[in-house]
Amino acid sequence: MDRRTPANPDFERDAEFERDNAPSVRPKGGGTLGTLVKSLVLLGLFVSITLPVVLSLSGGFPHSGSETSDGLDCASGGRETCAFSRVQPEIENAVEEFLSSYDRGNAGTVSRIFADQDRQYPVIYREIPIPVTIAFESVRKRLSGFLEEMEDCLVIVPDEFDSKNYQILVAVESKPSHVLLFTKAPVEDQSGDQKVEKEKTEYPPDLLPEKPTIAIVIDDIGYRRQIEHKFLELDFPITFSVIPGTPWGKEFAESALREGREIMLHMPMEPLGYPDVKPGRGALLTSMNESEILRLLEQALEQIPGVSGMNNHMGSRFTADRDRMAVVCRWLAGADLFLVDSRTTAKSRALAAAREQGVPALQRDVFLDNEPELQGVLRQMAELISTAQRKGVAVGIGHPHEPTLQALRLVLPGLKARGIRMDYVGELVY
Repeated sequence: MDRRTPANPDFERDAEFERDNAPSVRPKGGGTLGTLVKSLVLLGLFVSITLPVVLSLSGGFPHSGSETSDGLDCASGGRETCAFSRVQPEIENAVEEFLSSYDRGNAGTVSRIFADQDRQYPVIYREIPIPVTIAFESVRKRLSGFLEEMEDCLVIVPDEFDSKNYQILVAVESKPSHVLLFTKAPVEDQSGDQKVEKEKTEYPPDLLPEKPTIAIVIDDIGYRRQIEHKFLELDFPITFSVIPGTPWGKEFAESALREGREIMLHMPMEPLGYPDVKPGRGALLTSMNESEILRLLEQALEQIPGVSGMNNHMGSRFTADRDRMAVVCRWLAGADLFLVDSRTTAKSRALAAAREQGVPALQRDVFLDNEPELQGVLRQMAELISTAQRKGVAVGIGHPHEPTLQALRLVLPGLKARGIRMDYVGELVY
């Protein structure tokens, strides 16, 4: 791959693709006093700068379930530390009281505590499932009611939110105290088992897992040795897709295979912007004949050991070419490999070609790091989980970036408590 290729080369743009806008912030009750607005702006800047650093300094979120901090030294930390030490437990009590005011059935919460940038203030992160019948606006108003009389407490909420996820930040003296992620809980039957909400999906009903299941693929492996191996340290069934001909791709694949991980071939294919947008050396082009395509596929496969399947790197023009995707899929069938359509264009014919050739396949549902910053990845992870709860199975694709790593460290340990399974994508293709 050309080393000048952008950090997220899979995100090619055509008319069907849109990017979610990050939410703005406003004070509880929509106050407009100049000083309060100024505080919000400063706090927003503080959060956007420090939260990504928080995780890297603290080593992520190693445990699920509730944890406790050792408290703060009020005497040595000055007035801000003293206020934070006094108010944060009150906020936690208010949150608990707020949660007990709802009948949330068997839905539990997942809580973790991490340090702020100076390793001085503990920040509490909570994932809170709520029934689908409860409106997020009701949540905002009720929580604000529990906190509005609390001295030095500031509630920041998005002006807009989607139908599935809602995040609230509670701060004390311009320091984040609580990050509360509210998600609509899946429907439960009387036995407490989760039921997938009915939605039109191509996944065969007789193959659907008992619980909502996600698969995560990390693309673009082979160029960034240090951070790629950090992803390998995550003890979850993550699939890694390796670009052929990269400096560290073969080494990474060998390390991953020793640990029993699943490896895919991340095959470069022609994008719509070609030749200005470069997919990298050995890319499949629509100008190639069948023998040229097969030669490059064989050459790529020889470079990566232990490959189980393949997905496309870029490829918005190539995957839209049904005849050439048929050539690729006939080769995949002969090599006993599955296909994941990265779906870099809504016009992709990759999945249809795979079905015609009898190749086990799935397509990507969510790009995890279209916004390569922590809050954006967290939103996309919530969308991935919500999609699995609706459809039964959902596939997310991310890239070896620090915010993506941080978000996975945060979210993955809490999947089981939320009734979500995770599996290798190769176990879900059909």
